[in-house]
Amino acid sequence: MRGLPRFIGPLAALALLGGCEPTLDDVRAWKGLSEGPRQIAAIIPDGDRSPDLRLGAAMILVDLGEVFALADALKATPDSDRQSIVENMLPRLLALLKVDDVDQAAKAKDALFYLGGYLPAAKRDKAGKSIIAWATADFSGRFAAGRTTLVQVLPDMGTASVPALLKLLAEGEAIPEVVKILSSFESQAVHDEAATTLVGLIDGLGEKAPPEAWSHVDRFVSPKLTPFLLAQLKDPDVSAELKDRYFDHVATCGGPEAAPGLAKLMAQRDMRWIAAQALLALDDLAGLQRVLKSLPTLDKGYRAPELSDEISFFCSKTVAQLKASKAAVQAALVGALSAARPTAAATAATCLKLHGASEAIPALQLLARSKTVLPGWKGRAPVGALAQEAIAAIRQRGE
Repeated sequence: MRGLPRFIGPLAALALLGGCEPTLDDVRAWKGLSEGPRQIAAIIPDGDRSPDLRLGAAMILVDLGEVFALADALKATPDSDRQSIVENMLPRLLALLKVDDVDQAAKAKDALFYLGGYLPAAKRDKAGKSIIAWATADFSGRFAAGRTTLVQVLPDMGTASVPALLKLLAEGEAIPEVVKILSSFESQAVHDEAATTLVGLIDGLGEKAPPEAWSHVDRFVSPKLTPFLLAQLKDPDVSAELKDRYFDHVATCGGPEAAPGLAKLMAQRDMRWIAAQALLALDDLAGLQRVLKSLPTLDKGYRAPELSDEISFFCSKTVAQLKASKAAVQAALVGALSAARPTAAATAATCLKLHGASEAIPALQLLARSKTVLPGWKGRAPVGALAQEAIAAIRQRGE
């Protein structure tokens, strides 16, 4: 007799060493033993056992919910034998998937999930479609049934599950779980369609839309989301927490409306510098140029030192993270040193004070003549004085 499988249990070993094949009833009797699953699993890779017994042992493990023991046993089974066992299990598992008992059907779902890779393509597709139909018929009730959740199982079915999931999303069912699955796909088409579907749900229900819809919409990366996000950023009823997330996500999603929309938001003081940061994240150097062009000439609503603090933070934290070359960033800043646009000039001068080099000094010297005082600037220093400070800092650095 060939060597026994390494995971065989003591009672199974006695039966095998006794020279007789255990009956299927014998194997079923092992179900209640502490080592029962291991004993049953030992039958499956054993080529000395009959095909019917090995198939029966596999289905007993399914009934026990021992999908991991089943998967390990099949992995240890020779390829040709394994193919036969799995293909003979398929009709039984598909039948079990149709029973009313959710727990029993979930055992079939688990087995199909772990064993489907051994099936030929056509049968694997059939198994996948059956799992999708079962899962989406009562998604909430079946989501966590069995040893695997639908978040694990459905992505493995590929995009075949997408139409059914989009239907659930449109109906507002189990939004966090459905979004988690759909957003796991790398397909841009899936993200576009899912984003459009969720926005449609929100627009259709308005204030009655479930909170999870608003809080999960940014799980999708799609330029089709950008108009919706920009509209929410203008809405005073949207929470500050969501707005922070939506600002970041506009930069992630992009699209033709992103940069112009963010630039328009800079007209609002409470969103100006957050929008400016998003523009830099979106378009880097081009974003900086758009920021400088979008700043108001003067904003009389500021009180000292609000404006000087905001610009200093913007220059010290955000501009320093640009990917463009230092020379290109400096050229963009120098281009904004116009006395006719004092807010942009003060921003550019402050940034050059921190990051500028000697090539910027001639333009700063011209700006140093400006006597314009910006509302909200610390110490009411004129724009010209900011240019002089930048020149002094550059010379001190020796750049």
